[in-house]
Amino acid sequence: MNIIEENLSTLVQGISLIQSLPDQIYSHCPEGFLSGIGGHVRHIHDFYQCFLNESNSHLNYDKRERNLEIEQSKESGIFSLEKIIKKLQLIHLNNLDEQLIVTCNETKFSNSPPMKSSIGRELQFLLSHTIHHYAIIKLMLMSIDIGVDVNFGLAPSTIEYMQRNDLSNAFSF
Repeated sequence: MNIIEENLSTLVQGISLIQSLPDQIYSHCPEGFLSGIGGHVRHIHDFYQCFLNESNSHLNYDKRERNLEIEQSKESGIFSLEKIIKKLQLIHLNNLDEQLIVTCNETKFSNSPPMKSSIGRELQFLLSHTIHHYAIIKLMLMSIDIGVDVNFGLAPSTIEYMQRNDLSNAFSF
């Protein structure tokens, strides 16, 4: 599977999970967490949206939309991820080496200088970022006694490692 397919598959996995949840669970913030599932879906959407809206080969993750409707409405969350999927499907594999300049001041150092990257590298980042937030979503659901597929929130390399080493019960969530 290539990096575009990995992103698509991971986003579809998120849509499937969202569809299985009651509306109130999607927008609810469990005790001990700073935001609910919808907040994480909105955050994932925002990062992909920045990537897909990059202009003049300059990608700025600091200019996020932060659409609160995506946080509060399960249907909006699903629709937003479906739109991302459609746009990602338009990326061609031969464009993965295309260079980008990336701005992201997510560190304690404000005004970090822009960095060189590529479309492929940013797709790797987005995949990892999404899986990271899926893992948090999984913890949220577990905290309110809602079961989640064991592979949700795990990187493909972790799943492969577990299968190769027969560790199917190592992470019994």
